[in-house]
Amino acid sequence: MARPRGRPGVLARHQLRVPPGDLPTLHVGGWFDLFLRGTLANFTAMGGHLVVGPWSHADQSGVAGEVLHPGGSAQAIGLEQQQLRFLREQADEVPSSLPPVRLYVMGAGWRTEQEWPPARTDWQTWYFGPGGTLSRELPEAGSAEYVHDPHDPVPTIGGAILMAGGPDGGLSWQPGQRDQRPLDGRTDILRFTSPALTEDVEVTGPLTVVLHASTSAADTDFTAKLVDVHPDGRALNVADGVVRARYRSGMDSPGPVVPGEVHEYVIDVGATSLVFRAGHRIRVDIASSNFPCFDRNSGSGKPAGAVTEADFVSATQRVFFGPPHPSAIRLPVIPSPAGRNQ
Repeated sequence: MARPRGRPGVLARHQLRVPPGDLPTLHVGGWFDLFLRGTLANFTAMGGHLVVGPWSHADQSGVAGEVLHPGGSAQAIGLEQQQLRFLREQADEVPSSLPPVRLYVMGAGWRTEQEWPPARTDWQTWYFGPGGTLSRELPEAGSAEYVHDPHDPVPTIGGAILMAGGPDGGLSWQPGQRDQRPLDGRTDILRFTSPALTEDVEVTGPLTVVLHASTSAADTDFTAKLVDVHPDGRALNVADGVVRARYRSGMDSPGPVVPGEVHEYVIDVGATSLVFRAGHRIRVDIASSNFPCFDRNSGSGKPAGAVTEADFVSATQRVFFGPPHPSAIRLPVIPSPAGRNQ
């Protein structure tokens, strides 16, 4: 922003000297920051500079849940010094020396980019299939079913959240990547898993699940979680999102669901930058709760503020795949060699 001119001690009126979409702004966020979606939206709309690390909203140490990311701290990249440099350059009305985008690629390290998402992104569709498969190939038509009981919601384990602690004083509600295996015994989660990868796959960018599903309830939620399954069995969450059925067309266009009818749900799963290593498997978990990260949907169709537990009803959920209902996740795959630092 232009420096005010005028007599000493008097703030002179001035005009913004940059075009819209290229404002002198510095956006800082983390892959496990509750407000990451807003940070990325602001950068997309305003321009400026973007820094995203392996951080939560309140922790920039480079430790995100159960994972330590080498060199991933704000101190390691001199974030405070970068902020001061940015402010000095703006005050002096000189071009910023910061790169447009600086990202921490989890599993590879820091890298600069010219835009978000990277222009070289290979937008790949990975389809859900029978037997819990996840593949680039469109499967034959089919479906899978589970029962959601709001009295017994799927518990939150990690993610982009702003909470601390966990049930009985544990750590599961704290943000970041955490092993999802405590949920393995639950039957109210559908898990779609790829074969073991034969080469590294870098996923950097926004994530979207398109789900074709029906419900027996008057209203329901569908959640999606991207998971990195390690060769030793650890299943670490990467990103997640939720959609409420009545708002499937947008918060400003609520509409009822017809029980038993197939609807399309677009789930914003947030964004990430992570290398799925060779030998790992990519997994997408579909459920209808992630509590207490998201409030429970009663299934009654009543407004959330008017609901009590007496209104809770179980819902039979059916997810469809293959033509004509190809449920899938859209992955932003970076074709350049994973791990390349700049």
